[in-house]
Amino acid sequence: MSKFSGGKTDSLDELKAAAAENNCGVVVPNDDELQIDLDTPEAIAQYNTMMADFKDQLKVRELDSWASKSGNRHVVVQFPQAVSNEMRIALQACFGSDPKREILSLMRVLNGSKYTSVLFKPLGLTTNTMPKAPDPDFFDRLQNLTV
Repeated sequence: MSKFSGGKTDSLDELKAAAAENNCGVVVPNDDELQIDLDTPEAIAQYNTMMADFKDQLKVRELDSWASKSGNRHVVVQFPQAVSNEMRIALQACFGSDPKREILSLMRVLNGSKYTSVLFKPLGLTTNTMPKAPDPDFFDRLQNLTV
């Protein structure tokens, strides 16, 4: 699997091996999480704007954030309930995630891949996890957003 692959990715062992080559671990999103890859100052600004504008309406929260191996920023955001892979990818793009990564993730969805979005996290970093609060009205609010 190349660095820029939209191919089928069904082996967690292969992902772990690729991550280990970079002294990293693999972070697989839970069903209620977004994984956002912020590669530029503009992407970070977009993320900050979207979080400021929609955090309360969508009831999302940042669970974890770390510097990637290349010095960019990786962020895990939690939603109040599960999202589909397609919705995850669309929302990640809206929050400023690397567009090439998100297009490749969509290709993985179309190819039937088990792992459509993952992040690598440098080994030794701890994860800040918080309990989640369920929200049964999440999708109603998402459909009725006013901008």
